[in-house]
This record gives sequence, C-alpha cells and structure tokens, in this order.
Amino acid sequence: MISESIKDQKTIKGQTSMELMIYVGIALVILGYIFIFLYPQSNRSINEMSSYYADLLASTLASNVNSVQNLGAGSEYTMRLSVQKGVEGIFFNNSGIGGEVTVVFNNQGKIVDIVKPVGATFCNGGTNGISLSAANMTSTMYVKISNDAEKNCIHITKLE
Repeated sequence: MISESIKDQKTIKGQTSMELMIYVGIALVILGYIFIFLYPQSNRSINEMSSYYADLLASTLASNVNSVQNLGAGSEYTMRLSVQKGVEGIFFNNSGIGGEVTVVFNNQGKIVDIVKPVGATFCNGGTNGISLSAANMTSTMYVKISNDAEKNCIHITKLE
C-alpha cells in the first residue's frame, strides 16, 4: 500500500513536469513566431523614419535658403541642424535659373538623394557641399546662410 502511494506521487510529479515542459514549449513557439513576424516590421519603420528625417532636413534647408533670398541683399540666418544617423552629405547646387539642396543618406546600404529646389543661386556656381562626420551617429551642427549683396547669390557656411 505504501509503495503504491509512492508510485502515484512520482507519477503525478512526472506528469506535472511534462505538462510544464509542454506549456513552456508552446509559449516559446508563440514568442518565436511573434518575433519573426515583428522584426521586419520594426526594421521597415526605422528605414521610413530615416527617410523622413532626411526629407525634413532637405525641406528645412531649402525653406531657409528661400527665406534669406527673399529678405534681400545682406540678410543672414544661422540655423541649427539635427543631422540623423546615415546622412552622408548635404550639397547645394546651381541648376537652371535656381538651385537645389540635396541631402545624401545611406538607407541600409542604398544611397538615396533627396533634392529640394530653391529660388536662389549659390555663390560658388557649382557644387558646394557640407561634409559631415555624422554618418554613424546623430549630431548637431550650425549653418550660416547669407545673401551676398555684390554677387546676388547665397553663401552657405558650416560653423565650427
């Protein structure tokens, strides 16, 4: 009688352990499927945010260049730029009757140019790039936009 009671207790303990292992296994399978499904979604969201910030940077610069141009000769504006990770360069080019602001950024190995037209021409007559050391981290920099009264063009200067 005592030996049957001990066997029953061992059987119950074994059954409980087996049930626990099955529940943990099922929970791990569910978590695995959730992780496999959500990881690509989060990665895509990060890429969309990078693209959004690069577009916002280009739009802000273009808007401020147009504002300085519209204020007339001798006007200046110093702006603070928050440059996000992945931005490899900011370029100011003359094209046709105006110019364009181009932000180049690396979106997971794919180089993307975001170009915004401006109504101003840039003083150097060609490409005037601001080199960045922020390709791998977020940084803040200051840029001075000035309207040259003599040449009727825009100077862009990165402030140190």
